[in-house]
Amino acid sequence: MIVTVRLGGERREVVADPGETLDRIAARADWPLNTVCGGRGRCGRCAVVLQSGHFRGRNAELTAEPSHPRRALACQMTPLEGTPCEFEIPASSRRIESGRMVADCAISLRVWKSRLQRAPLRRPADPLGSPTSDVELARDAILQYADDVEFGIEAVSEIAMGLGRPDASDVWWIERDGRAFAGGARAATAGQPLGLAVDIGTTTVVTALVELASGRQLANASDYNAQLSRGADVASRITAAETPGGVAELQRLVRGTINELIQRLCVSAGRSADDILHVVITGNTVMQHLALGLPPHGIGRIPFRPVVRRYPLLRAERLGLAVGPLAWVEAVPSLSGHIGGDLTADATVAGLLQRRGRWLLVDIGTNGEILFWDGHHLRCTATAAGPAFEGAGLSCGMRADEGAVERLRWRGDHFEYETIGGARPAGLCGSAVVDALAELAQAGLMDSTGRLDTAALDRRGAAVVIRQAGHPVHAVVIAPSEASAHGVPVILSEADIAEALKAKAAIHAGIMTLLHLAGCGPADLDGLILAGGFGRHLHLRNAMRIGLLPELPLECIEVIGNGALGGALQGLGDPAAPAEWDRLLRVAEPIELNLCDKFETEFVDSLLVPHADPTRFARLLASDSAPPTQRPPSTSRHIV
Repeated sequence: MIVTVRLGGERREVVADPGETLDRIAARADWPLNTVCGGRGRCGRCAVVLQSGHFRGRNAELTAEPSHPRRALACQMTPLEGTPCEFEIPASSRRIESGRMVADCAISLRVWKSRLQRAPLRRPADPLGSPTSDVELARDAILQYADDVEFGIEAVSEIAMGLGRPDASDVWWIERDGRAFAGGARAATAGQPLGLAVDIGTTTVVTALVELASGRQLANASDYNAQLSRGADVASRITAAETPGGVAELQRLVRGTINELIQRLCVSAGRSADDILHVVITGNTVMQHLALGLPPHGIGRIPFRPVVRRYPLLRAERLGLAVGPLAWVEAVPSLSGHIGGDLTADATVAGLLQRRGRWLLVDIGTNGEILFWDGHHLRCTATAAGPAFEGAGLSCGMRADEGAVERLRWRGDHFEYETIGGARPAGLCGSAVVDALAELAQAGLMDSTGRLDTAALDRRGAAVVIRQAGHPVHAVVIAPSEASAHGVPVILSEADIAEALKAKAAIHAGIMTLLHLAGCGPADLDGLILAGGFGRHLHLRNAMRIGLLPELPLECIEVIGNGALGGALQGLGDPAAPAEWDRLLRVAEPIELNLCDKFETEFVDSLLVPHADPTRFARLLASDSAPPTQRPPSTSRHIV
């Protein structure tokens, strides 16, 4: 049947399959919806207006007419045959496809040496009288530089076809575990080999195109992970993967995102995708499993075991990646079911195992991952922080897109704010939420439980009451309606604050539990390494003010940005990287927080601002309460 989809003044017609829900119909109209709960009807963000036709919902059927439109969740509605069906997508329900993805990373290889090697072919002087085979010619060429070489059937085929060309001049291979894995033969006139680094996040995919001979980055590109249509977190993706054909569909979605980015990279660099011969992928364990077509079911249930932690080398053709068909694809190993290759990459970029003393590495996202290295043992864990710091689940939350408020400061009777792109404020991203909590607490407008002083805010014209989940809720106005992008105020409600406090409590409790198991505390740390895009834009002092991070001198905190992408780049140009990955796997001791009594106590205590035990933040609280002239100026370049 034909379903008409409307957005603004534009109409598109889609031939719908029987039983297809409206959110999927909208996606096929190239207007994907904001289904952050994975289409389970929980988040309420995919609401559409039914204009005409008959529809089946979860519990009942609905009929809509132009004179009597009906509002419903697209993920729960299916059009029924018999009458023309039409629905409209409000702007607030559409998934925004732009945004700021962090592609930079703190990595500087002193010596770049591509792990993809080439060797000149030496053809026999008398080819007619020589018994040498094509593969033996290739083996002899590679053994000039390696001790052993392995040929897969794909390599044999590629070498045969390559050597059949009169301009074939060399063979290429990749070294791993002390062995050379043969690739194929290339002509002298072929383009310089390229490498592709891919960081697959639950929310975003970030890529970099590199010239393998020199290590020069030619282009970066990033976009949202198309798997968002199946949920905003890994739990939703695991649930979606357990449906019939779910793994294949999720692999297709992320493959589509990667292939679109490859096309953009090559256009930007003026290069051919066929020259990409080495791909390194990183991401959390679930994302890596899905990218490789592996079922992640075991990661979602006790004992949280992945199919594999150290992934085999694969050919790009097998994965359907739009690069050289026999390019090698390598995934950075995962430390556990909950600690993926992105943290392995972070640790490699940070040189964690080469550091003396006690160090924390924290990557704050939907899943907060934490590593603790004491010079001998590497304890690692992950905590389900939830998507609050990515803007999801909040009344005015949004990702780091144009118009998102990213910085806040309370000015006595109103908030002063900065937005991404300088646009009119449309919502709050995670860094602004942290700022808001810190500023409200310091101004005495929010107590330690997250309750707002509504009387004080009302006197300043900054209080409002909204309805959330059918109940009246107090909120503070961040930007008034006349200043906002949508003509309604941008607010932060007490329910939003509660979600943010749960996210920060999960991170802080995970940190403190790891330190407790190691028999030390924050004062014993030599430093903290903050990884990931959120950490790069975080106001560190405000993060400590609310108890998200432990109290540390600012000079003891390092921000490395997208260490996951940096680690993938390292996998392209540092022959020692695989050995470092393997060392991390050997020394890693995964900690399941649900089995630690300390975590539950810490989580409850961390729900307060900054903590149930304020002495943990004594120096910070003392400096905040000092007269303005006595406050030490900030000199940290990490504070934004």
